[in-house]
Amino acid sequence: LHYMVLLYISKKTATMGNTSSQPKNKTGKKVVSQKIENAKKTNILSLTEHKLEEIPDEVFHLTSLRTLDISKNKLQRLGNIGRLTELKTLNCD
Repeated sequence: LHYMVLLYISKKTATMGNTSSQPKNKTGKKVVSQKIENAKKTNILSLTEHKLEEIPDEVFHLTSLRTLDISKNKLQRLGNIGRLTELKTLNCD
């Protein structure tokens, strides 16, 4: 094993692939943007319960991200999740 990734998926079908559309965020883009900015320093990002239909493109630029929690959203795809090569924990329950 080169590295270990924990992936939590339940009661949802998540697929990997490219998505080019913008995220639809019902809770406010400013809050998500602030969390993404903070994740640049901490390498941890929690976007749980933001009613996201897609993962924001900015997340895929966080190549040092180690933990990502996108649980309790309305996601249908994981997008370019493979770009997050340092990711160790992914929660998308």
